[in-house]
Amino acid sequence: NALVWADTQTNALVITAPPKVMTTILHIIAQLDIRQPQVLVQAIIAEVDVNRTSDLGVNWAAFSQVDKLPLGSFVEPVGNTSIVDLVAAAKSTSNLTTSLLEGTTIGIGEVSAGGVSFAAMLRALRSNDGTNIVATPSAVTLDNQAAVLKSVEEVPYVTGQYTSASTVTNGAVTPFQTYQQLEVGTILKVTPTISATGNSVMLKISVESSSVLPTSTSSVNPTTLKRSITTNVLIRNKGIV
Repeated sequence: NALVWADTQTNALVITAPPKVMTTILHIIAQLDIRQPQVLVQAIIAEVDVNRTSDLGVNWAAFSQVDKLPLGSFVEPVGNTSIVDLVAAAKSTSNLTTSLLEGTTIGIGEVSAGGVSFAAMLRALRSNDGTNIVATPSAVTLDNQAAVLKSVEEVPYVTGQYTSASTVTNGAVTPFQTYQQLEVGTILKVTPTISATGNSVMLKISVESSSVLPTSTSSVNPTTLKRSITTNVLIRNKGIV
């Protein structure tokens, strides 16, 4: 027979058992008492206007180093920029700017590979008129443990009230109201599960975004808009969803 006591203050086990049983118990403890892997989760929560998604992305152009002959063009040029402008920027460094603004269009030239130079046109995301960055949270969590990130404000919401219409002769009536704090903002919940090989991670993702409608006229019982999504994805280590 074996007796096991758990000491929660020191996170230890006190065991009394015969030698053979003790060996088995120690073997089991060695398999269970191991360092749990951790996952770093970094997120960008953004609202994107569907009508402006054509402005986001990368456009490429290529030309040979011999005759500078363009080999590609744009289906939908970014910022009305043609392939001729890209070729000119790639030929001369004088066309480069030293100061960049958020949301600008950036041209990159003279990226050489195998005798062919490439020019790229990048469209930034942050300050685009059709894009709203809601939050950029990050957290470290253990394997199979949920990480919850909140960027919210608490709005008072009336849950009950008391008033008396009857006449009181022995004292005054004291009306009262009860409130509950309603969280409004963005809540991100991520639960990672690391594969046995450690090369991939399954993520259970839940995102909730709520806001007070600007048409709400009541400051006590405001009207809120809530949007949520829950999904499961499988990505490689250091992958991007």
